[in-house]
Amino acid sequence: MMKRDAKPETGKMSRSWRGCLMAGLLLAGAATTGLVSATDGAQAQSIVNYCVMAKTGDVTRGGTDNTFDITLYGRTGKSRPYRLQGDSERNEYEPTPIATSDIGVITRIAIDGTSGLADDWYVAFVRVYRDATCDNVTVADGWSEFIINDWVEGGGDVKYANATKIVEPRVELLPSGEVSYNPEYLTIVNYADVRGPTQQTVMNFQETWSTVKEVQVSKEDVQSVGMGASVTWESPETVAGTFGAEVSTSWENIVAKARSESTQNMSESTYDWSYTAPGNTFVFRKTTFEVPYRDELIKASDGSRQFLVRKIGGRITPVSNAGSFLEIPLRRGEEIIQVGTQELETEWFAYLRQQDANQLRTSYLPYWKSQGWVVEGAGGGRFGVVAPAAPSAPAAPAQPNAPMTAACRDSVDGKVAYDYNGNNVWNPANIDALCGASPNVEPVTCFQQVMFGGVDWGGGTQWAWANALNLCAGTSNAAGRVNCFKQNVGAQGWAEAINNCSRQP
Repeated sequence: MMKRDAKPETGKMSRSWRGCLMAGLLLAGAATTGLVSATDGAQAQSIVNYCVMAKTGDVTRGGTDNTFDITLYGRTGKSRPYRLQGDSERNEYEPTPIATSDIGVITRIAIDGTSGLADDWYVAFVRVYRDATCDNVTVADGWSEFIINDWVEGGGDVKYANATKIVEPRVELLPSGEVSYNPEYLTIVNYADVRGPTQQTVMNFQETWSTVKEVQVSKEDVQSVGMGASVTWESPETVAGTFGAEVSTSWENIVAKARSESTQNMSESTYDWSYTAPGNTFVFRKTTFEVPYRDELIKASDGSRQFLVRKIGGRITPVSNAGSFLEIPLRRGEEIIQVGTQELETEWFAYLRQQDANQLRTSYLPYWKSQGWVVEGAGGGRFGVVAPAAPSAPAAPAQPNAPMTAACRDSVDGKVAYDYNGNNVWNPANIDALCGASPNVEPVTCFQQVMFGGVDWGGGTQWAWANALNLCAGTSNAAGRVNCFKQNVGAQGWAEAINNCSRQP
């Protein structure tokens, strides 16, 4: 057809000057984005739709009746030349759909006139949409823009242009495959020191799991990471970083949903540790809980990445509501069964916090061994019942039901520390055990002297408070009770000396 807008020569650059500009663009491309490999796009594994949208410039006679081909250069290869569709009129768009092997995001284009006519074309810009058809480019996953604003010769040199803007493909994270329930098991040990001759309810608290902060994630779809009732999960920001910025919104939606479901399930998970234990006993309670994780495979919409999301899939429940117990001394009828250190370490201490286990090894284990209740190795030996004189279990006074005087009672609670941490709030049963029927404050004076007066029990001057209480219980002569112990501890040992001296006034 006749060209409606013949371009005046004054509106064009000379061919030799434009050739230099073209070479400059090519060199600039090599310096900034690098030359794209000329590997044939057929080597790619899938066919992808591209939409090429070319905009004719708003200049006089900028349109053309010539035909032009375009070649796309992507990050993983290049396409063959494709014919741009339709006539290119001034200030109009020319959409061209292309289906080719997946060559990735387009970084460079080449435009070439094919007819040999000297009818040039003024191109404002070209935009190439990836994974989109030209009738619906609003859902494109990514696009590259090439600002040209120059003439392309109808039958001359090829026009190259590097991308001036690239919008990365949009990636969404989508659940994929069946949800699997993968429970894990958490064992927790708690303990209590029963101070007093009568049975008591101890460990009177509830374990409650109610908060999930983030989402537990595995970078690989074949493994999970971490576990525990107090759930600490990898941050969404870290995971989003492995997928790129475009994934953030989709990831945050998954996080919010997982957090909401997990919190709802965990809010119902409560366990009551209360246990009624015999007097003068140190008791452990161990319970194993089932943590019902729910594993869900999440894949990126571009098919390139996948990982596992874990969330609590139900209530955390004890495998056995009763749990298991260990009492020291371990009484069986008229005998005491010796507990071995092997069992203590592997079955009880191993499930405690490290600092708690170390405290028990330092403060309690030596006394248990001295009484014969705990022995090295496997244990299991038997011997007759001995006086219940655990370090935290004071023996009952000679007259437990005798009324104690107000003077002794009023000088203890809130005024006298019973340990080296300064704790001075006493159990009423222990006040009764210390004061007994004493008509004065001599038991309190004796207790303070033994605990804090530098009295050596044969292994140092720091006492288990229950031993000091047993020595001083009900005395009417503090100095006499202390001197008795000092005179006998060397020959009899501290336990025997306490037992003998506590019978004196």
